[in-house]
This record gives sequence, structure tokens and C-alpha cells, in this order.
Amino acid sequence: METSLLSIIALSAALSGQAPAQSAAPAAVMYKDPVVVMRAEERAAKVTYRRNMAAAHAERKANIGNAGEMAARDAKARGG
Repeated sequence: METSLLSIIALSAALSGQAPAQSAAPAAVMYKDPVVVMRAEERAAKVTYRRNMAAAHAERKANIGNAGEMAARDAKARGG
């Protein structure tokens, strides 16, 4: 029982690594199929878009926070 359990653990550890077909190489290098290349480029474009949108949202949130703080200070100064 103990031997089979150890062999199962060893096999699962050996098989849990990344397979060569799952490497992180760019699709343009790995494939010649234009559809696969197009989808890889689209995925990359979406990642860039999401990164830029996250930066824009963070900047907007900071500006809104600053405007809220200024409004609160102004209201406090006026006695409101």
C-alpha cells in the first residue's frame, strides 16, 4: 500500500510539469497557420488594451478621490 502510494505521488509529480506543446513560445514562431497567428495577435492586443484601461481607470479613480477630498475640505471650510 505504501509503495503504491509513493509511486502514485512520484508519477503525478513527474507528469505535472509543463509539456513541450504547452510552452510559452509566441504563436507566430510556433505555427504557420494564419488563423492561429491572428488569434495569438488578438490575444496580445487584448492584454495590452486591458493593461491600458486598468491604468486609465486607476488614474480616473485617483482624480475622483482628489476631487472628493477637495470638496470635503471646501465644505468643511464653509461650515457645511
